[in-house]
Amino acid sequence: MKRSFFVFLFVSILIVAGIVVISNKGSADSSFLNNYKADIFYTESCGCCANFIGYARNQGLKVNPLLTEDIEGKKDSLNIPASVRSCHTTVINGYFIEGHVPAEAIEKLLKEKPAIDGIGAPGMPEGAPGMPGARKPYDVVSVKDGNVIGIFYSVR
Repeated sequence: MKRSFFVFLFVSILIVAGIVVISNKGSADSSFLNNYKADIFYTESCGCCANFIGYARNQGLKVNPLLTEDIEGKKDSLNIPASVRSCHTTVINGYFIEGHVPAEAIEKLLKEKPAIDGIGAPGMPEGAPGMPGARKPYDVVSVKDGNVIGIFYSVR
Protein backbone atom coordinates (compact mmCIF):
# COMPACT_ATOMS: atom_id res chain seq x y z
CA MET A 1 0.00 0.00 0.00
CA LYS A 2 2.77 2.46 0.95
CA ARG A 3 4.75 1.65 -2.17
CA SER A 4 1.83 2.36 -4.51
CA PHE A 5 1.25 5.71 -2.76
CA PHE A 6 4.88 6.73 -3.28
CA VAL A 7 4.80 5.63 -6.93
CA PHE A 8 1.63 7.67 -7.42
CA LEU A 9 3.20 10.67 -5.68
CA PHE A 10 6.40 10.40 -7.74
CA VAL A 11 4.50 10.12 -11.05
CA SER A 12 2.30 13.09 -10.07
CA ILE A 13 5.36 15.22 -9.35
CA LEU A 14 6.89 14.30 -12.71
CA ILE A 15 3.67 15.22 -14.54
CA VAL A 16 3.42 18.60 -12.80
CA ALA A 17 7.11 19.31 -13.48
CA GLY A 18 6.59 18.45 -17.15
CA ILE A 19 3.60 20.78 -17.41
CA VAL A 20 5.61 23.64 -15.86
CA VAL A 21 8.50 23.09 -18.29
CA ILE A 22 6.16 22.92 -21.30
CA SER A 23 4.21 26.03 -20.26
CA ASN A 24 7.44 28.04 -19.88
CA LYS A 25 8.94 26.95 -23.19
CA GLY A 26 9.41 29.91 -25.53
CA SER A 27 8.29 32.44 -22.96
CA ALA A 28 10.02 35.65 -22.05
CA ASP A 29 12.37 35.91 -19.10
CA SER A 30 10.00 37.18 -16.42
CA SER A 31 12.92 38.04 -14.14
CA PHE A 32 14.15 40.46 -16.83
CA LEU A 33 10.69 41.98 -17.28
CA ASN A 34 10.33 42.40 -13.49
CA ASN A 35 12.61 45.43 -13.86
CA TYR A 36 10.07 47.37 -15.92
CA LYS A 37 6.89 49.32 -15.24
CA ALA A 38 4.25 49.15 -17.96
CA ASP A 39 1.60 51.85 -18.27
CA ILE A 40 -1.28 50.20 -20.13
CA PHE A 41 -3.91 52.57 -21.51
CA TYR A 42 -7.26 50.94 -22.21
CA THR A 43 -11.00 51.61 -22.42
CA GLU A 44 -13.71 50.15 -20.25
CA SER A 45 -15.58 48.69 -23.22
CA CYS A 46 -12.79 46.28 -24.22
CA GLY A 47 -12.63 42.81 -22.67
CA CYS A 48 -9.39 41.69 -24.26
CA CYS A 49 -7.55 44.62 -22.66
CA ALA A 50 -8.16 43.13 -19.20
CA ASN A 51 -6.86 39.80 -20.52
CA PHE A 52 -3.71 41.48 -21.84
CA ILE A 53 -3.17 43.28 -18.53
CA GLY A 54 -3.30 39.91 -16.77
CA TYR A 55 -0.92 38.43 -19.33
CA ALA A 56 1.56 41.30 -18.84
CA ARG A 57 1.47 40.82 -15.07
CA ASN A 58 2.02 37.07 -15.46
CA GLN A 59 5.07 37.81 -17.60
CA GLY A 60 6.61 39.82 -14.77
CA LEU A 61 5.87 43.41 -15.80
CA LYS A 62 4.88 45.89 -13.10
CA VAL A 63 1.58 46.89 -14.65
CA ASN A 64 -0.06 50.27 -14.13
CA PRO A 65 -3.49 50.00 -15.82
CA LEU A 66 -4.80 53.41 -16.91
CA LEU A 67 -8.46 53.57 -17.87
CA THR A 68 -9.01 56.32 -20.42
CA GLU A 69 -11.96 57.67 -22.35
CA ASP A 70 -9.71 59.12 -25.07
CA ILE A 71 -7.60 56.17 -26.23
CA GLU A 72 -7.33 57.63 -29.74
CA GLY A 73 -5.93 60.85 -28.31
CA LYS A 74 -3.26 58.83 -26.48
CA LYS A 75 -2.37 56.98 -29.69
CA ASP A 76 -2.24 60.30 -31.56
CA SER A 77 0.11 61.76 -28.93
CA LEU A 78 2.45 58.78 -29.40
CA ASN A 79 2.29 59.10 -33.22
CA ILE A 80 1.02 55.54 -33.70
CA PRO A 81 0.00 55.05 -37.34
CA ALA A 82 -3.62 54.05 -38.04
CA SER A 83 -2.43 50.86 -39.77
CA VAL A 84 -0.83 49.62 -36.53
CA ARG A 85 -3.53 50.56 -34.04
CA SER A 86 -5.23 48.02 -31.84
CA CYS A 87 -7.35 48.31 -28.70
CA HIS A 88 -4.84 49.09 -25.92
CA THR A 89 -1.54 50.92 -25.80
CA THR A 90 1.36 50.20 -23.46
CA VAL A 91 4.23 52.54 -22.67
CA ILE A 92 7.48 51.14 -21.25
CA ASN A 93 10.77 53.04 -20.94
CA GLY A 94 9.72 55.61 -23.53
CA TYR A 95 8.61 53.03 -26.12
CA PHE A 96 5.01 52.38 -27.07
CA ILE A 97 3.80 48.82 -27.50
CA GLU A 98 0.57 48.77 -29.43
CA GLY A 99 -1.89 45.94 -29.02
CA HIS A 100 -1.34 42.25 -28.43
CA VAL A 101 2.45 42.06 -28.52
CA PRO A 102 3.98 38.93 -26.93
CA ALA A 103 6.37 39.26 -24.01
CA GLU A 104 9.24 37.88 -26.10
CA ALA A 105 8.99 40.89 -28.45
CA ILE A 106 8.75 43.30 -25.52
CA GLU A 107 11.84 41.76 -23.97
CA LYS A 108 13.70 41.99 -27.29
CA LEU A 109 12.76 45.70 -27.54
CA LEU A 110 13.97 46.46 -24.02
CA LYS A 111 17.22 44.53 -24.42
CA GLU A 112 18.18 45.83 -27.88
CA LYS A 113 16.98 49.43 -27.35
CA PRO A 114 16.61 50.22 -31.07
CA ALA A 115 16.25 53.80 -32.30
CA ILE A 116 12.49 53.52 -32.90
CA ASP A 117 9.39 54.94 -31.22
CA GLY A 118 7.71 51.62 -30.57
CA ILE A 119 6.32 48.34 -31.82
CA GLY A 120 2.86 47.06 -32.52
CA ALA A 121 0.77 44.07 -33.48
CA PRO A 122 -1.73 45.53 -35.96
CA GLY A 123 -5.36 44.64 -35.36
CA MET A 124 -6.31 41.91 -32.97
CA PRO A 125 -4.57 38.68 -34.03
CA GLU A 126 -6.35 35.48 -33.07
CA GLY A 127 -4.55 33.64 -30.28
CA ALA A 128 -2.25 36.57 -29.49
CA PRO A 129 -1.69 37.38 -25.80
CA GLY A 130 -5.07 38.45 -24.41
CA MET A 131 -6.99 37.21 -27.46
CA PRO A 132 -9.04 34.03 -27.68
CA GLY A 133 -8.45 31.28 -30.20
CA ALA A 134 -5.56 29.23 -31.44
CA ARG A 135 -2.31 31.10 -31.95
CA LYS A 136 -1.78 31.99 -35.59
CA PRO A 137 1.28 33.56 -37.22
CA TYR A 138 1.47 37.35 -37.22
CA ASP A 139 4.10 40.07 -37.31
CA VAL A 140 4.98 42.76 -34.80
CA VAL A 141 6.15 45.85 -36.67
CA SER A 142 8.53 48.63 -35.68
CA VAL A 143 7.50 52.29 -35.94
CA LYS A 144 9.59 55.44 -36.25
CA ASP A 145 8.24 58.97 -36.74
CA GLY A 146 4.71 57.70 -37.39
CA ASN A 147 5.76 55.23 -40.09
CA VAL A 148 6.06 51.46 -40.12
CA ILE A 149 9.72 50.76 -40.91
CA GLY A 150 9.78 46.97 -40.86
CA ILE A 151 9.02 43.72 -39.10
CA PHE A 152 10.42 43.71 -35.57
CA TYR A 153 9.34 40.24 -34.45
CA SER A 154 7.48 37.38 -36.12
CA VAL A 155 5.15 35.17 -34.13
CA ARG A 156 5.07 31.67 -35.59
